[in-house]
Amino acid sequence: MRNAQYTVLARNRPIQVAFLINVEAFTSRAEALNDLVDAIVDWNHTHWGGRTNPITFFNGNTLAEEDWLHLEVADSDCVSVVGPVTQELINALDDRLHPWGVEVNDKPSARGFTVPYEAQGIAVPPTPANLRRLQGLLNPLSGGQEKLLMFEFAEGCDPDIRRFVHRNFGTYHQWVLPGTKQVRRIAWLEKLLPGVSTHRVPISDVTSLATALTELSGRMRRGDMRPALPFIAPYQLASLDLEVWPATDFGHVYQIIIGDTPADFAEFWNGMLPRQNWWCTHEAQLWIPTSLIRDGTFHDALLDWLRRYTGSGNNERRIELASASLPVEELERIRQTLYRADPPVPTEAPNPRANAV
Repeated sequence: MRNAQYTVLARNRPIQVAFLINVEAFTSRAEALNDLVDAIVDWNHTHWGGRTNPITFFNGNTLAEEDWLHLEVADSDCVSVVGPVTQELINALDDRLHPWGVEVNDKPSARGFTVPYEAQGIAVPPTPANLRRLQGLLNPLSGGQEKLLMFEFAEGCDPDIRRFVHRNFGTYHQWVLPGTKQVRRIAWLEKLLPGVSTHRVPISDVTSLATALTELSGRMRRGDMRPALPFIAPYQLASLDLEVWPATDFGHVYQIIIGDTPADFAEFWNGMLPRQNWWCTHEAQLWIPTSLIRDGTFHDALLDWLRRYTGSGNNERRIELASASLPVEELERIRQTLYRADPPVPTEAPNPRANAV
């Protein structure tokens, strides 16, 4: 018998969960579906792995082939199905994905949403140690100037505004004390915040949202130049220690996905999987509700944001507009508005494939 020595290299990685939502369970309950999606997004933003976990929408007994492709690329460890599902689809998930388990919640609600009990995940709270690590990974030369964004929503703030912020940047659960209007958060987070460098971002309406976007991105206009604010978005904490390819498909394109349907959100969320740009998604992509893209106040701030992340003036990156719900003609009108701005923002013709998702 021969004795030999072997070297085994091991690296920790997050448990990966694939979320499947049966939209038939939410017929005539669009707001309930949005609340559920926000709850799933919240879990992903606050647990290690974040955008590596796909969110797929389906109806009937099977998935679209493009959805299967996203799930296979993600190679998730387990599957969480929200809503009724047939045994036929469960068998297909088992055959094609080989997860260790498929857990079904056939009575879905945002309030009662939980991840599979076998995959509770590792939380990534905004501790000083986590933020210091993230600062060094994102921008080693910054000297730790980035502050954690803490968005605070006023009572009655429009749901589209809240979702735009939550899905693109990440937020923490809050409530407003009656009478005092003071924003409160869960106890463990309130204990952490005094030791963390934060930037408070109050949001009450589209005007305050536009002000916040311009403050974060800075402004590059003739006679009005303002520096960008160094920041860490809450969602970025979920990407700690995740491997990222040095080059992505977003190297020369900034993608804007517009629309309120599940297909629009799925294109936004799952598009990160093959591109692996979960460290700094906001620097390459935005999801925008239809009501916001049609608002002139928001549109002006969007131009500031796009100039910041496209390098407008030297054509380093161009804008790709995509939507599963808006007609190509409306996307073209939006493109023309961006192109005619002063200075103009470089744009591509609307992507017919993305529009047909």
